[in-house]
Amino acid sequence: MAGSIEIVELCEARRYAFVERLGPYEEMRLSSAFSGEEGFVEPPFLTLSVWLDDPDVISVGLLRSRSGVFVRDDATLLTGIEEGVIRAGKYAKMRCVGPYQDIPEAWKFLYGVWLPHQGVKVDVSVPAFEVYASRTGEIVTDLFVALR
Repeated sequence: MAGSIEIVELCEARRYAFVERLGPYEEMRLSSAFSGEEGFVEPPFLTLSVWLDDPDVISVGLLRSRSGVFVRDDATLLTGIEEGVIRAGKYAKMRCVGPYQDIPEAWKFLYGVWLPHQGVKVDVSVPAFEVYASRTGEIVTDLFVALR
């Protein structure tokens, strides 16, 4: 998996619609509740996963995660769909190109090697998240960790 890492500034908060679930992170899939919902999704159609718990601390069956899509600020959400906000601010961003099964190792490298050597502080009050930016013919996943 190729991966480039940089510190980026997200200038605006981004609203997203999501379904929350419990269980192993690797079993999470985008909810079918978002399929075919043209009109409330913010172009370009970007899906995301938000990881609410540390899998090294919380039992696998109790891990909380969110599966969702970025939506327009004026969008009305369907019944049963919740909304969240990715805050503006500074983030470490790792771009991964390759199969999804390599993502756990990318997270380990980002948290265990890269971040400690950068002299930056992780903002643990903000959940880490992934944005799926795949293009035809390649799988592209951006990992984000909030910084203080």
